[in-house]
Formats: sequence, C-alpha cells, structure tokens
Amino acid sequence: MRIRHGGYDVDYARVACDANASRSECRGDNKTNKTGDRYTIWEALDNWLETSTDLVTLQGQHDNFMDMALLSYSGSFREYKEKGLDNWSRLDMDDMMQTWIINDQGYKETTHELRLQSKDGGALKWTAGVFYDKTRRGHLPNYQWQFHQNDPGSIAIFSDWSGMFDESWEELGIHNVGEMGQALFGDSARNYSNVIKSSFQRELAYFGEMSYGIDTDNLGRFEVTAGIRFYDLKDSMHQIESGVWVGPTPAENLSAGAESGNRKKLSVSWLPEQNYSVYALYAEGYRPGGNNGPLANACRNDEFAGGRKDRYTSDTVENYEIGFKGN
Repeated sequence: MRIRHGGYDVDYARVACDANASRSECRGDNKTNKTGDRYTIWEALDNWLETSTDLVTLQGQHDNFMDMALLSYSGSFREYKEKGLDNWSRLDMDDMMQTWIINDQGYKETTHELRLQSKDGGALKWTAGVFYDKTRRGHLPNYQWQFHQNDPGSIAIFSDWSGMFDESWEELGIHNVGEMGQALFGDSARNYSNVIKSSFQRELAYFGEMSYGIDTDNLGRFEVTAGIRFYDLKDSMHQIESGVWVGPTPAENLSAGAESGNRKKLSVSWLPEQNYSVYALYAEGYRPGGNNGPLANACRNDEFAGGRKDRYTSDTVENYEIGFKGN
C-alpha cells in the first residue's frame, strides 16, 4: 500500500477465475479486477480509425525504342494520412481505469520504375531497368499522444501501478502522473508524447534478367534464366519521446543507416510440350531495414534490452523450388 499519490491509499485485490468455472460463475456480481480473466471480452473504450490516401500514377510505353526494345515507365505519388484512437486501458492499467492513445501520422511516397525489354521473340530475351522509391515524413508534432482518465482516483491508480514515479521525478516536485502531464505538456490528462521531427527511407535498385531458350525436335524446349538486382538503401529517423514511460529527461533518437548488396535469381525449365513444364528455381529476396525508436525507461530492465540497436538491418530470404506447371 502507498499513500503518496494525491492523498489516496492505493491497494489491489485479485480474484482468481477457476479454469473450470462458467462465465457467470467467474464474473458474477464481483466487479473486482481479474487479471488474465479469460472471459473479459469487453473493451473500456471503442477504437476508431480514419485514413485517407491521395494517389497519382503515370504510365507510358514506347513499343520500338531505338528499333531494339520496348521502353516502359511507371511512376506514382502517394500521400497517406491516418488518425485514430487505440484503447490501452487493458494493456496499461488492467482495466482499472481508462487510458488511450491518439495517433496522428502520415507520409508521402514517390516511386519510379524505368524498364527496357527485348521486343522480338527470338531465343534470347532480356530485361533491364532501374527502380527508385522514397518515403518521407516531415515534422509530426502529434505523431502519438497518450492520455489517461483525469479524476484524482484514476491518477492515483495510474501513478502507483506504473511504478514510474521515483526519486528522479520527485526531485522536480512531480509526484504523480497528473502533475507530470501538467508540467511537461500543460495538460494533466496527458502522460506521453512521441514526436517525429523527420524521417525518410530511400531505395534505389538496378536490375537485369536474361533468358535463353533452345527448341529441339524430340525433347521439346529448354530455357535457362538468370537475373540480378543491385540495391542501395538509405534511411534516417529523428524522434523525441517524453513522458511517463521515458523519465524526466526526454529520449531523443537520431539514427541513420545505409546498406547495399545484390540479390540473384536462376531457373532452368523443360517444356516437353507447350502446355506444361518441369522447372527448378533459386531466387533471393530482401526486406529493407529501418530505425528503432528510443528505448523507454520502462523497458531498460528487460533482459533483452542490451541487444537493442538504433537501426535494424534488412532481412533476407533464399527460395528454392522444384515443380511442375501445367495448363
């Protein structure tokens, strides 16, 4: 029991729910919080989400570029906006009071691809091209705000349950989550802020593929295909978090990174007849890396916290296939 949060005594009672009990037996008339109650299906608040997307695309094609290839271009500009409420009453406060997060975020993305392809149907077919994609966020001062129920009893519960208000806060004359919100944000109902100052992710890639086919009189057609994609990645993130989960000093994360490499593809096909084939394929792929946010004080004692990095690298996949295709 603690008596330091607004003059309230804070204590907790847990009522176990028997694994064999029915819902009515488990819930009954007892409104005391039941941690991990398998029958708790209601939500203290309704989530909501509003999104909008503005998309402009442009495509063009030249069927006989320099009398040697088909030239095509595909590009787009996308502006995405999202605003919503996430109910965190259960995750943060075990449904003892209401807490919620308001998200207000968005990004702008520009994509271009220019591609050349062989135009005839000869034994040798090829494709070459370049790809560019950039996603950027400008200053988002309301990227994420967390709120709490603002009556004195709820403030006392939040302050005690979170376990965040130690001597480091009290040295500043802040003893509970309401005083913290007023001091940091000018609003005693706010307890956490996440601000994106700026961020971007850019991918540039050059790719090419060649396929050679041989027709035989008795065995059908054989095809060999080889391809490679060279990629160059860059990204940056400037983010500031402050509030109850962070500590008296805001956590600022300014990280950036770059990666480059290549991904390969190789396949062999045998077409005994035109409408089916037997093939073997090896292909590599990747998903771009990015930047992590600051590590909150609430997570610093986690056993895996020491492994956190400002930036996570791309992950990769190697795909092997042997199969039969028929029509």
